[in-house]
Amino acid sequence: MDILKTHGFDLLKRLVPPQIIFTSFEEYHPPSAPEALSFGDPFFEHYFTTNPSSLETWDECCHAGAKGSLTDPIRIQNMDTFRLNVLATAKELGATKEQIARMSIHDAALLTGRITRHRLSYNHAMIGEPEKAFDNAMRNDPNAIQKVIVMGLEGKSPETSPEAQRIDQLPHDAIFAGGLGICRNYAQVNAAVYRVLKEWNPNLRNTYMTSYSLEDPDSSLALPHAWNMVSALIPDGINITFVDPTWFDTRSRTATGDPTKQDAHLSDEAAYNAYDPAHFRRGQHLAQGYVAQLFEFAADEHRLRLESGNPFATNADVITVYKARAFEQRLIQTQTLLALSQQAESEETRSAFRRRTAEALHLALCNILPVPPSVFVQYGPAETGYREPPPQMKEFFSLYEKIKQQDPTILSLEIRGPGDVAAVTIEQIYSRIPK
Repeated sequence: MDILKTHGFDLLKRLVPPQIIFTSFEEYHPPSAPEALSFGDPFFEHYFTTNPSSLETWDECCHAGAKGSLTDPIRIQNMDTFRLNVLATAKELGATKEQIARMSIHDAALLTGRITRHRLSYNHAMIGEPEKAFDNAMRNDPNAIQKVIVMGLEGKSPETSPEAQRIDQLPHDAIFAGGLGICRNYAQVNAAVYRVLKEWNPNLRNTYMTSYSLEDPDSSLALPHAWNMVSALIPDGINITFVDPTWFDTRSRTATGDPTKQDAHLSDEAAYNAYDPAHFRRGQHLAQGYVAQLFEFAADEHRLRLESGNPFATNADVITVYKARAFEQRLIQTQTLLALSQQAESEETRSAFRRRTAEALHLALCNILPVPPSVFVQYGPAETGYREPPPQMKEFFSLYEKIKQQDPTILSLEIRGPGDVAAVTIEQIYSRIPK
């Protein structure tokens, strides 16, 4: 039985992973389609429509081997009342249900943020004292990025207050009605409001708004933060932007209601936009890593061992194509990080970006070597099934020489990646690859 055709698509004929396009919210104007579009692979459909809290959470679901094992993160106790409250708030902002039904994707997403901003206020009581102290230290320390990286690597995170624990347990329509929250509550409520608008507007049929939290210690944001990802399925791929309803609120006024805010001059689109260096760092290298990771999860060889009736089952040809796309994306990320390491103003920051560069290149190689890099280094190509160099290896050789000329220190850093039994350097891996 052809598993791929069983699920209504034939990836053997169209081994082309979807193009994932990032756009700032100001420039986010994807076309709407009157008919439902297909993601092609159930992997992408499930990820973008079920709203898992993270890629790691979705990967656990994939390993469980059962579509639908994720619970809906949007918790609504009374949907009818919530719809009425959303519409009442929209009308306060000058938008009728008839107008909402005709809005473009951009305008509907913007109205969503305006509704959330109008109903919620930032609740400082939810921030615990250790979290506040950490926040202040990060804001006043020029070496904040290095400390954030260290904290992330050590698995540390600020504590939350009893008030935060209380509000976090509420259904999202209750948070909307109560009017208080912090970033994660803003993001969850925003996604819930968008879901209501989507019911009324056919232009939003192929779009999705989900909560998003960057699981990376190198984030520019000092504290753990949450915002939203807006995804639109378009004929040739997926168009993504990021919006931040918390900053949309606090950029235009302080939490105490003071209108004299430094960012008050920003347009609504600019204040709402979260695809920027403040969220994804310079060069958007964290967003590049996100796309690479998405394809790496899609290429998980566990999918080859799933039963034929499982929607995530696929074949080796599809896995190979996804790995190639992940490799390409990791090389893009590597070059971005290399440039950032050259531009760093302090040695600590430069050192951090050097390691990031080596890690990204190591992850790239994980996608085209037959075994984890440390195993490849230990046993060599003949013993690990390395028959002939994949076509992408030329791109690696070219980038290797570029790094060797610009900053050879990067090539001698010891990195331990997924599946590795020991830390190895890029130099060691390079030396074992037949030229």
